[in-house]
Amino acid sequence: MAKRVWRRLDREVRTKIIRLGAKGWSRERIAREVSRSIGSVGNVLRPLGGVWRGDMLRAGSDARLSIDERVEISIGLGLRYPFAQIGRELGRSTSTVSREVNANGGRAKYRPIAAHGGPASGCVGRNQLG
Repeated sequence: MAKRVWRRLDREVRTKIIRLGAKGWSRERIAREVSRSIGSVGNVLRPLGGVWRGDMLRAGSDARLSIDERVEISIGLGLRYPFAQIGRELGRSTSTVSREVNANGGRAKYRPIAAHGGPASGCVGRNQLG
């Protein structure tokens, strides 16, 4: 049996996978686009809540962070950018980014889908007591 060759995903590929996942692309389609295995794509998306569909997420106002902004926050955290830099790139204040991250698991556990209240938040399909 041949020895397996491991290739680490560089930042550009990981970022592209995350952005395509945010657009609702399937793992298979993303894997073809970035020329990586489906498992590698899954390993990148799993901590973020997986692949999601835009129609499953509620629309927000301009006062609230969009799912795209939350994905960019996640990418910035992965690149170890300070909150101020992430805020500047999004056109939001540093305190907005800081509150968002700290309210949703901190730097180590921030998940954009759960923060947005989407499928990974555990609220979809839950029976309501009434």
